[in-house]
This record gives sequence, structure tokens and C-alpha cells, in this order.
Amino acid sequence: MRNATLTDLAELLKDQQARKVDMVVPSSAIHSRNGVIVVAGAEGVIDADGVTDPNGEYHPTEVFDEGVSGKFKIPLQYVRRLRADAPDLYDTNLNGWLHGKRIRRSPEDVTVIRDVDKRNFLLRCFRGSEGVTGVARALLSDRFALIDNFDVLTAALKGVKDAGVDVHSDGIQCDLSDRRMFVRIPAPQIAVQAPKLLDGYRSPFTDPALEEQRNHGWSLDRGLAAAAAEGMKYEGDPVVFAGIELVNSEVGLNQFEIRPVITIRVCKNGLVITEQTFKRVHVGGRLDEGQINWSEATQQKALDLIVAKTTDAVRTFLNVEFVQGVVDAIEEKSGVRVSEPRKTVEVLAKKLSFSEAETNGILNHFTLGGQMTAGGVLNAITSFSQTVANADRAHQLDELGLQALDLVAAG
Repeated sequence: MRNATLTDLAELLKDQQARKVDMVVPSSAIHSRNGVIVVAGAEGVIDADGVTDPNGEYHPTEVFDEGVSGKFKIPLQYVRRLRADAPDLYDTNLNGWLHGKRIRRSPEDVTVIRDVDKRNFLLRCFRGSEGVTGVARALLSDRFALIDNFDVLTAALKGVKDAGVDVHSDGIQCDLSDRRMFVRIPAPQIAVQAPKLLDGYRSPFTDPALEEQRNHGWSLDRGLAAAAAEGMKYEGDPVVFAGIELVNSEVGLNQFEIRPVITIRVCKNGLVITEQTFKRVHVGGRLDEGQINWSEATQQKALDLIVAKTTDAVRTFLNVEFVQGVVDAIEEKSGVRVSEPRKTVEVLAKKLSFSEAETNGILNHFTLGGQMTAGGVLNAITSFSQTVANADRAHQLDELGLQALDLVAAG
């Protein structure tokens, strides 16, 4: 899901919530057969919906295979090759590490080549519908604390409300991948001028070809109009404005984070300020074996913390003083001239690991943006990110924008 509305995201998360199967199982309960993860011997759980049987077959995702690589110290490139070209060898490798290897010559004569893995693992899965194989989302430590996307979203929105900041839902931008949820909440009424950052800048999306590539769905203009209709007025010309971004991973790829975002209204470029971030680590006490069925009290404690952190983050980040401070720091560096655009972008590509396609795209946005400065490079990266279909990579590019600014400014 890319650039979705808040309503669309909530509906999808509700559907996912109904299909989740989370269980802590010993290695003996996990097998791989024809490249498919088989869970056998896990206990069922009785809840309001009846008895849920977590045993069955689950197709592993790329994230699950990354868990296999990490837990058993197998090179990830090798795991991916086995997945693509040799599922039988995938089975042999995973089953061998899980269950060990013994040579039994007689009941009394047993040679242990490799012992069974004695760890418990948290499996995060989606159950399949009737006759359809489920999805093995992640292989995690049994110390991973579950903070689900739907609960994070609900708690964070309550935190925003508790902070007393008016945010209209039409302006909220939502992305969801197999790895992460991103929810960008703008506050366009909290705006400042950024004349140096935007000096000579024109939106590259005036080019119809680039506008066609842009990921549509979120309408800032619609959000601004709806907010204005509700009496949310702006002082002066809102060239750049405040916002926050919520990031959560249900599959162990990052901490729950709340971070500030500065958005340029003319082109909707979003600058993610990673140095100023509230975090909560997904690590808790060791989980007991069995299917996860948290008590209401346990869940509420985790959610109350998210509400409190979001409230603190909103009060810290969504104010004119904070935005002005960020803009001032950026504008100190943004005016540095760029005399050789291609060479500059190619050097950045090596330092920041841009692909060839990304390098060419950023250079195109830089040229169309019309700013031959470090600020122009920053704007090019954060406008190019809007054309990237992969949500994880798009947000990563937004985070790299300020690093690129620093590198260009430093020469």
C-alpha cells in the first residue's frame, strides 16, 4: 500500500489483524518442506472466536528468510539463491540447523554431528483462507515484544489528539509494506518561510512525464482545503510546514519511532529529521511457549506508553520554534553552489548507495528543479522519492536527503 488514505490503511490493518497467527515454538515444531514452512505440534488457543489451530503450511517471505539468515548465521545471498533456485537445498539447510544431525548405529551408539537447536522462536504468520497456504512473515527471537500496527496507529492518533494539535485526516499519508508501516501526519498550520532553501526552486512535477510517475493517492491540497474549511488558518505564506512520521515494524526490522518531518508545500517534498526521534525498542521479557494471546492489561500498558510518547513528540516537534530551528540549520548549508551536477550526484551515489536508476532519477530532478546548489540536491532526492514505488526505499531516500546536503556542503 503506497500513499494510501488513513481510512484505507485502517481497513487493511483490521483485515490483517483478523488473520494473524503469532506463536512461540521450539525448533522441533518447525520444518521446511519444498521451500514451505511447516508448523506441527504447536498448541491451539481458545479465545472469543473459538479454537485457533496455528499448525499448518506457510509461505516464507523475504523478511522470514532474512530471519533465517540472521538466526543461523547463513549468508543472506545464499539463502535467497536457495529460495529461488533450489528449494530442496533450502529444506536441507534450514532443517539441518533446526534439528541437528545424529548418526545412530545402534540404540547405544549415537554420534552427534550437530546438536538440535534448543531455542524457542517467535513466528509471525498470516493464516490462509480455506485451501490456501498461509504466509510466514518473520522468524524472531522469543524476546521480541509485539507492538502491532493497528494498535500503534490508534494509540498514536490518540496521542496527537491529547497534545491538542489539530490535524485533519485528509492530509495524512500512509504507506504499508511487508516490513514497515509509515504514517506521515502533517500540520500545515505550523509553517515558516524558507527563502534560501527554496531560492530559484521550481517543482519538477510541472513536467508531465514526472507527474505521471508520481505515486498518487495522498492529496496535500485536499488536506489543506479541508483544514481551512474547519477554520485552521495560516499566518503568512506556508512555504514549509511541520509534521510527524510514525514508523513501526511488526517483523523486527526497526524500533517504533516518532520523528519530525518538514514538508515543502510547493512540491510536497518531505525532509525526515532523523536526529530528533522518539523510539521504543521491541524487546521485552522472554515469551512463554505457545500461541501469543496478550492480556488486555498487558496490551494497555504498551499502548499507554505509545500515547504518552506521541503526545510528547507532538508537543516537541509541532511548533513554529522547532520548525524555524530546523530550517535555519538547513539554510546555512543550502546555498553552497554545485558546479558539476553529474559528478556531484555520482559521488553521492557511491557514498549513500544509490542505484544507477536512482542516480539518474535524482539527477533529472535536480536539473528540472533549477537550483544549482546543495539545497537543490536535497530537494531533488526528496522529490525523486515520490516516484519510488517501494515504500521502504522511498522513506529511506527521504532520510538520506539531509545527509546528502551535509556531504555537498562540506565539499
